[in-house]
Amino acid sequence: MPGINVPTASIVLVNYNGWADLQRCLASLLADPFCAGEQCEILLLDNGSQDGSAEWAAAAFPSVQVLRSAANLGFGAGNNLAAGHARGEYLAFLNPDTEVEPGWLE
Repeated sequence: MPGINVPTASIVLVNYNGWADLQRCLASLLADPFCAGEQCEILLLDNGSQDGSAEWAAAAFPSVQVLRSAANLGFGAGNNLAAGHARGEYLAFLNPDTEVEPGWLE
């Protein structure tokens, strides 16, 4: 559709009480110009965390789309739920303890 920006890639992260890991992961993703631009969207599915990591991620990284599940759905179901919200042509599934290198997705 003309005028609508569709991201090339959707990056999906499933989080459960992973505040410390998320901090490094999201910072590394958004340090990459490709991921920080409109070519990417980052979807974080919070799997019923109790450590405040979802709230922290939403406040610290406003460009990240934080989705929430009231219960821990498990890794596979969490990825499936988040992927249902993805708009990108390609999907990349990462663990929240991943730290990417610049250019990793290009």
